[in-house]
Amino acid sequence: LGLTDIQQLAGAGQLFDTLTVYENYPRISTASEGTDGLGLSISSAIDATHYPLTLAVNPAGDAMRLRLDYQPAALDQSQASLILARYQHLLHQLTTAADRPLAQLDMLLTGELETLDDWNGIHNPTLLSSTLPDLFAAQVVRTPDAPALVCDGGRFTYAELDARANRLARHLISFGVGPEDFVAVYLPRTADLVIALLAV
Repeated sequence: LGLTDIQQLAGAGQLFDTLTVYENYPRISTASEGTDGLGLSISSAIDATHYPLTLAVNPAGDAMRLRLDYQPAALDQSQASLILARYQHLLHQLTTAADRPLAQLDMLLTGELETLDDWNGIHNPTLLSSTLPDLFAAQVVRTPDAPALVCDGGRFTYAELDARANRLARHLISFGVGPEDFVAVYLPRTADLVIALLAV
């Protein structure tokens, strides 16, 4: 029974799901011989992680050895390898530009930023000059009956989502809320959250 399972059975919930371990202790030789002629040798060791992701850092002479353990139910090998590659990328930047502020370190690998730019349409001048409400309104006109939101078994078309957001917006206006006013939104990740954000 894993530690996280014990915590959940005890009602504590999930405290964390990622563990970083820095093992900085004297390395003991795998074979040692006492004064009485008896010796101890370690042929192999098997370790496992109780967490979805565990990063172990071991000093190895003048170098550092990184070992990433993961649970296959949470990550596959390609995802784990990508996380480790990003971590190595950060360490390389720390050692080659020690005076560089942490906020300026690049966490993405070569090509990943370009991929995100493509996904976000950052090079599209229409997107750069439009607001989210404008883009949503244009999509409502183009595809009113297309699915816009699927959440908790519910399904909303663009027209339905727009109607609900407008209804809430009119309700807020009736309370005196106007342009540039601050409106606090405190909702769980549900369809109501999306509707509230569009209305505000």
